[in-house]
Amino acid sequence: MTNAHANVPEGSAPRGLSDFEKSLEAIGKAVDVGRGCLDDFQIARAQADLEKVKARFGVGAGLTVAALAGGTGSGKSSLFNAMTGLSFADAGDIRPMTEEAAACVWNAEADSLLDMLGVRPARRIAYESLLVDTEDGLDGLVLLDLPDHDSVKIVHSTTVDSILPMVDVLIWVLDPQKYADHLIHDVYLSQMRRRKDHMIVLLNKTDTVLPERMDELMADVRAKLDADGLEGVALYAVSAYEESGLDPVREELRAAVAEKETGIRTAEAELDAIRVRLANGVGRGEIEISDALVEQTARQIAETSGIPAVVESLRHAGTTIRPSAIARPEKPASSMVSATRDAWMSKAKAGLPERWGAELDRRVPAADEIRRSIGAALETVALPIVSTRVPRLLVWVGILVAVLGVLQVVLPVPFAFLPVRIGLMAACLAFAGAMFPVSRRMQLSTAEGTAERFDSRSREAMEKVVRSEFVSPTQEVLDRHRRVREEVLKALGEAG
Repeated sequence: MTNAHANVPEGSAPRGLSDFEKSLEAIGKAVDVGRGCLDDFQIARAQADLEKVKARFGVGAGLTVAALAGGTGSGKSSLFNAMTGLSFADAGDIRPMTEEAAACVWNAEADSLLDMLGVRPARRIAYESLLVDTEDGLDGLVLLDLPDHDSVKIVHSTTVDSILPMVDVLIWVLDPQKYADHLIHDVYLSQMRRRKDHMIVLLNKTDTVLPERMDELMADVRAKLDADGLEGVALYAVSAYEESGLDPVREELRAAVAEKETGIRTAEAELDAIRVRLANGVGRGEIEISDALVEQTARQIAETSGIPAVVESLRHAGTTIRPSAIARPEKPASSMVSATRDAWMSKAKAGLPERWGAELDRRVPAADEIRRSIGAALETVALPIVSTRVPRLLVWVGILVAVLGVLQVVLPVPFAFLPVRIGLMAACLAFAGAMFPVSRRMQLSTAEGTAERFDSRSREAMEKVVRSEFVSPTQEVLDRHRRVREEVLKALGEAG
């Protein structure tokens, strides 16, 4: 407990009651918003742990809970007796095992708290009732002797797991013969690294160790704790049998009792653990559905629907005077729609955990449903006709003028000289010749305008399909993911 603010995120200031309450509210929101997308077990566990935190904080104000935890035969019950000065815990030499949690309370009312912790009245004792000096600075301390975490009885390890989140000071008791046991390191110690500054590790039974081996033994224990991520955790060599080495432990407990915000720190640590578990169910961020992505997807659908072929046939209609056949758009093949959907989902799922990806799969319509929507959208865009009436009329006018010009030269015209008639014929032929390119340019322009308008209307229709079938359901899931992620981050005091 050398760092009083160990449970606060690095670089942040100590948080008070209002911040703690904000964290409770933020995680509660994250749990509510995340239902259905976060893992059901994690949601249920988070909800249960939140209720425990609220209950612990509600009934444990002013109390500091310390717990002796360890494996069978580690001697924690003997330590409990040595620290309290009585023989109350279930200590023994032959197959010693703590069956139930026991508690000693230093000059405080803790029945509600102990009820919540599941400590039976018969397993409680008040330190003030003992014929000992109570002026030791530990008033308000609740010392627990927990069941053995490695017991073959599942109920024992379950009891330990349920109580540990509500403990302010974790006292891990190790046996010199079994201190390297992987269960305590892998399942418990390494998982408690966030609370290492409110943790004490005791190497008990040092009376059974040769003095010349103590330094080497303590160094090895320290190395294993460092490997667990518990660098700097308080480590002491003690002997319950000789009642030696306990003064530093009592000093640590006095410091914890004196710290006014110990309860908040414990609750914050548990909230942090809940947040970390919830954070494993969300990604680091969400993709932004850009207009470019929507346009790209709409273009893919348009291409697989044959819209470019229709546009090209409309343009081709401008190259001939005769009526030209116009291609018709059709619903794309199911395989093409599936490919487009898969490409969209691949982008949308980027950075999302598996369950959120599954939610996207559920919300975005299946390929067949999207295909039907594309077909309905295509029917709303009328297939245009490239009219050649005006260009053809211009050509016929040119031909008629040319014929008239020739006739007025061939036929006798009494009122004009021959040179004049020849000049008039030349002008008529020039006019007729000009009508052909004018007519062609007009037809090409008409066809191009018709093709562009059809292309624009078709792509708008396809974009509407993309926004309704792809963007809308995807954005709903991404927005929901963002809310959960931001609420989880708020719970730790970070800006979303």
